[in-house]
Amino acid sequence: RPDAAAALDALADHVEAGVSLDDLLAVAATAPELDVQGWEPARVVRPPSSRRPVVAVAAGRAFTFRYPETDELLTAAGCDVVEFDPLTAADLPAGTCGLYLGGGFPEVHAADLAANQSLRAAVRTAVAAGVPTVAECAGLLYLADTLDDRPMVGAVPAAAAMHPRLILGYRDATAPTDTLLARAGDTITGHEFHRTRTPLPTDADPVWAWDRPDGPVTDGVSLDPASTGRPTVHASYLHTHWAGHPALAQRFADAVHAHAAAAVEPDLAHHGDRDLRPGLVDLAVNVRVPGPPPWLLDALTTALTDADRYPDPERARAAIARRHGVHEDMVLPTAGAAEAFTLIARGLTPRHPVVIHPQFTEPEAALRRAGIDVMRHLLRPDVGFVLDPDAVPDSDLVLVGNPTNPTSVLHPAASLAWLTRPGRVLVVDEAFMDAVPGEQDSLISPRMPGVLVVRSLTKTWGLAGVRAGYVVGDPRLVARLVAQQPPWAVSGLALAAIEACLTDPGRAGARDLALTEQRHRDHLVGGLTALGVSVVLPPRAPFVLFDTGLPAGPGGSLHSRLARRGFSVRRGETFPGLSPSWLRVAVRPPEVTDAFLAALATVV
Repeated sequence: RPDAAAALDALADHVEAGVSLDDLLAVAATAPELDVQGWEPARVVRPPSSRRPVVAVAAGRAFTFRYPETDELLTAAGCDVVEFDPLTAADLPAGTCGLYLGGGFPEVHAADLAANQSLRAAVRTAVAAGVPTVAECAGLLYLADTLDDRPMVGAVPAAAAMHPRLILGYRDATAPTDTLLARAGDTITGHEFHRTRTPLPTDADPVWAWDRPDGPVTDGVSLDPASTGRPTVHASYLHTHWAGHPALAQRFADAVHAHAAAAVEPDLAHHGDRDLRPGLVDLAVNVRVPGPPPWLLDALTTALTDADRYPDPERARAAIARRHGVHEDMVLPTAGAAEAFTLIARGLTPRHPVVIHPQFTEPEAALRRAGIDVMRHLLRPDVGFVLDPDAVPDSDLVLVGNPTNPTSVLHPAASLAWLTRPGRVLVVDEAFMDAVPGEQDSLISPRMPGVLVVRSLTKTWGLAGVRAGYVVGDPRLVARLVAQQPPWAVSGLALAAIEACLTDPGRAGARDLALTEQRHRDHLVGGLTALGVSVVLPPRAPFVLFDTGLPAGPGGSLHSRLARRGFSVRRGETFPGLSPSWLRVAVRPPEVTDAFLAALATVV
């Protein structure tokens, strides 16, 4: 600014006129050598483990302030400090196990911070997953829902805004409860310097408290978004100098190392069948019937008489096209949905795909097997895993389930259509859409530019061993999948099953089954609600997801304790974005559900 430059020039002239720098340096040279030991961070903190977990530290024009000793202490405590710029970085540094968001002026750069959707999504995902996070002043604003009405990360439920009055001063603060950085009763000295106000939720614990003449003050918010049983987010206006309070750095480093040790990547190859055991009632697999109905068995038996012939997909392709009112060049029979996802990964070869989780893990697994890096966009349990299409990061491919496995959430067709745009392919997994009476939110239509829909017949008709599915979509995209599919990839039995299931008896049977399951699902939801667990509402698929809020106890994991009581369930931690406290159970007849609820009552 011109006035600041003029002031500096005036000060320089004053120093030049009144101070002899040569004499000043001569006097300084006569000082004796220091007889005290220099500050060494390794004397006040220690590495909690032999790991070198990454702490991502916000830098760049929007985050210009942090004490250099912060980095030195974290390094001495066995962490690798890696800077990232929230204005330009597309993702957090690889292997991030801790997040430090210090001071700066995000309000000046709010528009650019808001525009970086992919980084905001990555930070939100990390915080929601329990990555230890310290946010001081500017960091607090960045984690808020909004800053001056512009969208920020959305990890702290608050709206930050500029204010005409400056708040400035030193504070002697006390931790009122255990937090990520301090133990209850710990006292520190810090400072405030900000012109914003951020009303924080009153039902959350503050991180600091101090007295002033007009009464006590609390500051910040301590959160546990991943339900770990301990705070993982420390967000506050107060700047603290960790060199003066190294215990803060040690507690943060301890949490980062612990997160690194506990961070087990979900097994993308884990499916419900791996949770089955002889003698257990199956609530883990979403196969909706005990076996194919008579009319379908007849079609399969007839198909066996042609087992000596190579399979011809033309009749199945015509049946799919008739069923959905589309042209035959828009459809492709596949060996189940799993083959469809493999063909999509190999045929489309996206550079920047986003998989919306929690969902069926095979789409991401197929992309990774094809050597493609994947960005995850995690939907939040506090909003019922509802999709906000505007929050999905920039990408050339988006994969989403509808209704989604495991959440049972049915996203409106309009929300999914909002995801489409030039240069992006939208893939919707509609494996359970036939469980929704009327299928009103399906994206299948006579024109589907840039869209592929994957369907499966496995779960509805008890055909897991036959592998029957199909793709409907943009004919140009379908042609690229056809080019990747090996000859005779879909068996004669699967083709016969596709044709039979899409005829009038099959469609009528699917409709009747969906209506019956609605009643059975309502019975299950009522029983779960009575037990006090948190059910994702409203469920629209043949399964229900719920959070017990319980970590593994002395008796072992939840799924193992239920197995000892005779029931196999799908465990939440096998899906990205869910913890072991979540369970998914299949909808079954009321007598089976009642027995399960009685077993669950002894666990929760």
